[in-house]
Amino acid sequence: GATLEAADASKTDFGSADLSQSCLIGVSFADANLEAAALSGVQMRGAVATGARMAGVDLTGSDLRDVRMGGSGGAGARGVDLLGADLTGTDLRGIDLSGACLESARLDGADLSGATTTLRGAVLRGASLAAARRTA
Repeated sequence: GATLEAADASKTDFGSADLSQSCLIGVSFADANLEAAALSGVQMRGAVATGARMAGVDLTGSDLRDVRMGGSGGAGARGVDLLGADLTGTDLRGIDLSGACLESARLDGADLSGATTTLRGAVLRGASLAAARRTA
């Protein structure tokens, strides 16, 4: 995979791109299009994806610790595949995770707060949610 550590990829179109196994630590994907991108096994610790369009992204087995997706202009992540992904400490405030696969994902300490954060239809079997925050 590619190495784009600490790069600014804001507003870039990665729709349907294959970046599997890439090192994307600290990359800014703010307002980028990541819809249907293949990002399985990526290292994205500390990346920023506020406002990114992420519907249908495959993030299976990815390291997403401390990624900031929520907050201002939250991202859409409907149907995203996060099977076995590590989302420890990730900011998911206000994110739409409807239909997402979070099976065996690690969400310890993740922030799922915000009235618009939804897990409707999400698969959470085996997911770890220790100290995750979920308030309206």
